[in-house]
Amino acid sequence: MNLFELIEAFRKVLERVKSETVHEVILEHMSVEDKIQEILVLLEKEKRSMAFHRLFPEEASRKVVVITLLAILELVKMKRIVSSSGCL
Repeated sequence: MNLFELIEAFRKVLERVKSETVHEVILEHMSVEDKIQEILVLLEKEKRSMAFHRLFPEEASRKVVVITLLAILELVKMKRIVSSSGCL
């Protein structure tokens, strides 16, 4: 997966995220490190391979989507996950 394919896949994920018109302050603690662990557990359950878009929850907020992308990029940087035929 090259950079442009990654950007296009992420754009499609963002299209699924509903526009947030109401601003509500919620103290939700979610770190990139937490999301990394969540992704690794999910990949282990899925026999270590899955489509990029499946790493993003259906009803995720923009914050969760961005944290998920950062976690994926960090996992790639750490060489814990790799891209193969459109799958991570």
